[in-house]
Amino acid sequence: LMLTAALEGRIALQDVVPFDQWHTSAYVWTVPAQGHHPARSHGDLCLYDPRGTTILRHEQMWSKARDIDKLYLDRAFRGHVVATLLAGRVIFREGDVLAPRGSGGFLAPLPTT
Repeated sequence: LMLTAALEGRIALQDVVPFDQWHTSAYVWTVPAQGHHPARSHGDLCLYDPRGTTILRHEQMWSKARDIDKLYLDRAFRGHVVATLLAGRVIFREGDVLAPRGSGGFLAPLPTT
């Protein structure tokens, strides 16, 4: 969503990476302080190709919550995810989930104040 906004000129591309990087890391509680990634932290990476358009379909969702998580269904996004690495291992490539079934984890929401 953030990359689509940047590619459409609604936000600056250079503002997307620091925002997404910190917010994602903070959300899963792996970064102790804003902008700080300790040595030996996991090598997580998402390879994204901005060319073309992707429309998210129900059958493309792998979440157990896919029947209720319909916010982005049938919406057009710029580009597509080529591959995802988690802790240095390829877990997704060109539409195929390569991680073993059941290897994902639940990300609890951050507590609200």
